[in-house]
Amino acid sequence: MPLLETTLDRATAFDRLDQHTYSTDLSEAFSNFGVPNGGYVTVLFVKIATAHGANLAHDTIAAYWQFLFPAQSGSAIFRVERVNAGKLFSIFEISLYQGDVLLHAPWVGPQSRRVTSAIITNGPMHLSIGPSLDTQWTPSVYPSANLPSMAQDKDRLWQRIHTVFLDKMQFASNLEIYSPRWKTPSPSGSGFWIRLRNGQRISNSSLGMLYDSAGFLALELARYWKEKPNTLKTPLSEIDVFGGYRFQTVSLMLNVKNTLPAEGVEWLRMEVQIKTFQGGRYDVTALIFDAKKQLIAESLQVCLVRDNMKRKSQVLVKL
Repeated sequence: MPLLETTLDRATAFDRLDQHTYSTDLSEAFSNFGVPNGGYVTVLFVKIATAHGANLAHDTIAAYWQFLFPAQSGSAIFRVERVNAGKLFSIFEISLYQGDVLLHAPWVGPQSRRVTSAIITNGPMHLSIGPSLDTQWTPSVYPSANLPSMAQDKDRLWQRIHTVFLDKMQFASNLEIYSPRWKTPSPSGSGFWIRLRNGQRISNSSLGMLYDSAGFLALELARYWKEKPNTLKTPLSEIDVFGGYRFQTVSLMLNVKNTLPAEGVEWLRMEVQIKTFQGGRYDVTALIFDAKKQLIAESLQVCLVRDNMKRKSQVLVKL
């Protein structure tokens, strides 16, 4: 698949239309078959909440998204429906609308529909408001990684994932994903190193994009169910149970523990776990760590695996 050259910063630029309304064009470069990736869309929600609450504490500490309908590449309207500003925390209720977009207020027509809704909680991440407690919790143990060597795909314990499935996803072309060369102890969970391609940095606002990618990364675990011990050679596209299907996020909950540096970071490590996968519905729990093994955030995602032919038969709202 040819790469559509753009950066995440350019693809998440937006204009303010009035006191509560913002507009943007959802980028084809961060879409799969014309449907913008949900994680990419979450970046816009976080950036708009931060801009809208410029005079308030702007660290996003929690967020919850509901993906009501598939979005489409092209014109989109974000409306801040409500802001609850407290002494420490501010809560933003924001909706994404598409279809029947107008060039004047109220900006969306009667045929427009709300595609995604979100509740974003911002506050002062580094402000100490109470005691701390050492819980003695430790993350799963994975092989150490030499990040400079891994950037050249020469690390002896980690390898870059290349599958036909991922190569077909335009959104995935914006990521470099690395997995252990050897099998994990359990087929329900694994660890990954991730970075944005072309040297782009990962920032606090783009965390949701990485977490949403956990949905399809979890499906890479299907290879473990089919593989012989100590090998990772079968492309996911060859696993019949997922042939001809598409993947959809229903909801995503993000809980941020620590902020990243203002300049962002190159690498983050993600631990992904699936608890149940039944009837086309599965859950994904993900933890993200920085290169210093500090827990940055955690998420819970609900996903669907659906027949791709049904997607083609749907009547979509035209922009």
